[in-house]
Amino acid sequence: MSPVWDTGVAFFLERTSQRGADGGQPAGRSAGWGTNPVIVAENRGQRAPKGGRELEGCGVSFRSSSRRQWRRSCSRMLARRGPPGGNYRFDGGNAVERTQVREALKASSFNWNLVKAQITIHIQHGTDSRAFPGEIWLDADLLDSGRFSWGVVQHEYAHQVDFFLLTQMNRSELQPLLGAKAWCWDTSGLGHADYGCERFASTLAWTYWQNADNCMKPTSPQDESGGMAPTKFKALLSLLIGTTTAH
Repeated sequence: MSPVWDTGVAFFLERTSQRGADGGQPAGRSAGWGTNPVIVAENRGQRAPKGGRELEGCGVSFRSSSRRQWRRSCSRMLARRGPPGGNYRFDGGNAVERTQVREALKASSFNWNLVKAQITIHIQHGTDSRAFPGEIWLDADLLDSGRFSWGVVQHEYAHQVDFFLLTQMNRSELQPLLGAKAWCWDTSGLGHADYGCERFASTLAWTYWQNADNCMKPTSPQDESGGMAPTKFKALLSLLIGTTTAH
């Protein structure tokens, strides 16, 4: 698929290079993070009991619970609810296509809940799959192919990990390790696989779902997902953004 670039992405990366960025699309900017070949299972946060403090995704009253007790309670609750799925909403797509997105993210062991921003997932026929801060576009025809699409879904959501969780320093560290010549599309004239943002997204998709059906599986070190061994990538990413494995 032909990459699409918009200066809004460069503007976003310049303006927000740390966690907790708002991630909203700048006024007047069109979508434009082009990729070739993740969206997340719905997560319903629970509210704390009356009088207690509400915590992200797991409510426990601090009135009667210590921090250690809260962690144990939250761990048990998450175990019952299944792996963390992130925060997103759909725009378009039928029930089958939406299910493919959910299943793709469920297949990955990555903790998509690390991305706190709500992501809007647009599903349209004939569109290029791409990502912009806070938004993802997926080709409905690709989702209709089933498991083949899962690696693409994961790749696109991995761009959100880049947008919201990586700092400029993180990107500078990752770029040579991934075998990239530049981080992203603000540097023109390079091939798709030469950009660190694309190699990062593909490597994350492959590292956390190493399955023969994953279209991001590398066949050589030159492939987008082949620059770093999965164990090395996972260890480094955990150091950069915290524990990354959900299951």
